[in-house]
Amino acid sequence: MKEGFLGLGPGHWVVGLLLWGGLILAFVFMYLLIKKREKHEDKSSRSILEQRYARGEINAEEFAEKKSKLEH
Repeated sequence: MKEGFLGLGPGHWVVGLLLWGGLILAFVFMYLLIKKREKHEDKSSRSILEQRYARGEINAEEFAEKKSKLEH
């Protein structure tokens, strides 16, 4: 009969290390993906504001006011 985790004997720590490493990488990847989406949404809001200003839907004063709110 084999000993250790999954019959790996004394090398079972390698499997544990790989599992923990994979879990940590998954969380880091999810964090970076969320941050990227947040950054993209900020650019999207500013882009929409710039387009509205370019079309003449809002004046320079409104543009400056809304832009400063987006930046804070």
